[in-house]
Amino acid sequence: MRILQLLSHLEWGFGGPVRVSYDLCRALSRRGHQVTMFTTDEGTKGRLSPEQMIRPDADWEIKYFRCSSNSLANRYGLHISKDMERAIGERLSDFDIVHTHEWRSIPNIYLWRNSRKFGVPYVIQAHGAAEPKVAARNTGHVLSQVLFDYSVGRRIANSASRVIAYHETEAAQYLSQGVSANRIVYMPNGIDLSEYGNLPERGCFRERTGISEDERIILYLGRLNRIKGIDILVSAFAKSECRSQSRLVIAGPDDGARSALETQILQLGLKDRIIFTGILTGKDKLQAYIDADVYVLPSRYEAFSLTIFEALACGIPVIVSDRCGASRIVREGNAGCIVQPNDVEMSMAIDRLIGDNHLRGVLGKNGQRLVRENYSWETVARKLEDVYSQVIRECANASR
Repeated sequence: MRILQLLSHLEWGFGGPVRVSYDLCRALSRRGHQVTMFTTDEGTKGRLSPEQMIRPDADWEIKYFRCSSNSLANRYGLHISKDMERAIGERLSDFDIVHTHEWRSIPNIYLWRNSRKFGVPYVIQAHGAAEPKVAARNTGHVLSQVLFDYSVGRRIANSASRVIAYHETEAAQYLSQGVSANRIVYMPNGIDLSEYGNLPERGCFRERTGISEDERIILYLGRLNRIKGIDILVSAFAKSECRSQSRLVIAGPDDGARSALETQILQLGLKDRIIFTGILTGKDKLQAYIDADVYVLPSRYEAFSLTIFEALACGIPVIVSDRCGASRIVREGNAGCIVQPNDVEMSMAIDRLIGDNHLRGVLGKNGQRLVRENYSWETVARKLEDVYSQVIRECANASR
């Protein structure tokens, strides 16, 4: 198949959808498909230079287009790109199907207009951002998303051949936007198991950050955004009995929450117990997972976090908020603790796992087996191929 993937921005600092779309492209390419991604040059800290742009590591293509205003894109999610609009108009007929990784975006408008013209079907995956308040960066962004939905967004969604949901909560969000139930398909994220076949030796992260061998490491890895609930984790750590023998490591790019977190940490007297590392990728990220004793995702809302599965692939038990879409998977796989997003339950779970070496080992092995057997990108890509093929057949039959 000739497959176009569409995403408004492609830089690691933007979080999960970037990693998911990139890994999906790689997996589909490995399975013999012709894969191209269209995106813009918006970055988290300004327009991307050629050196900052992500490059494919296999036989597939990433095409960056100039974003007319990086400020409008960053503040309001308005990724206006005349170059991309022109390219979609000229090249869309070269593809069999399009997979867009956003619920609402200007590139989706370009796609919608030309999809009808050339008869090329598309599927939408919101990655948990169908609700405006969930996806928004600020109040102005919320307003722009609401206006988008009422002006054109619902028509774009209703013209999609399929809409991909992680779980029932996300499907309910789609239904509230007017999507018919028969067009919703459930699909998990995957993980590239080849990255976890030869894990680094323990101790490298500890040495780099000055954490001693007799201290336990509680790790959070992800964007520093209020919706991630890191403030809850900090409060839980303050209440935990193990805090004097542990370090809380907060890894990831700032997405508006770091200043408030630093103030909270100072007020709680925890400055010497908590470390900010900034964004970690590649080997540095794996070293952090390997040296961690527990991984915590305290989100107020989370569609389907890759970091949970990265931790499990490294054999690390997890503590996950019940607002996370993957919490059911963790519970059924007996790979960690599920808690409500409050500091009391979270601190109790932290103390329970930090204080029980045997339990951590059992949960870690369960999680590693769960990921390897069910959530490889090879498995997910194969399931998605079936969705693509069915959509293409339906489109061909409808045009006869």
